[in-house]
Amino acid sequence: MYKLFNLLMLIVVVISCSHCSSTNDLQKNPPFDLEKVYYEYWTSGVSGGGSGINVFIELKKEFVQLDSIYFRGKVVSLEVKPGNKKLFIGRILYPPSNKFDRKLSKESLNEYNNKAPIIEINTFYNLEQDECVVTYESRGEIKYYKITNMVEKRRHDVPMTSMATKN
Repeated sequence: MYKLFNLLMLIVVVISCSHCSSTNDLQKNPPFDLEKVYYEYWTSGVSGGGSGINVFIELKKEFVQLDSIYFRGKVVSLEVKPGNKKLFIGRILYPPSNKFDRKLSKESLNEYNNKAPIIEINTFYNLEQDECVVTYESRGEIKYYKITNMVEKRRHDVPMTSMATKN
């Protein structure tokens, strides 16, 4: 049993160290030029519909296929906008928050079915709020590029209206 535990710990340490060395391989000169990089928050107009952040990365030339981004503790795939192969969009979704999903009580047994909070740990890269890391493939290798100074665009809140009031 003790040998099995030591073997598992050794595997965890080796995997951790190999992951740490790969995080330092940020490219300084990627094979593409950025036109615009920005993000905007969105909120569903429907109660319980959720919210999120859309990240937009536009290239100057249609040259490379971007794969995914790491932004604010989340990793999401990038998709190409139909009709514009230079524009990539990453959609970070946050589940709808239910204000009544936890019971608070003086008696700890009454809180038994409460869900544990989700805590994001930024272990992949140490990024500021306006930075992300984008992954892409070049010559058969996965490469990483850090984008800084991302611009936050203001969202356009559209009030929900009833179909009856439109007539």
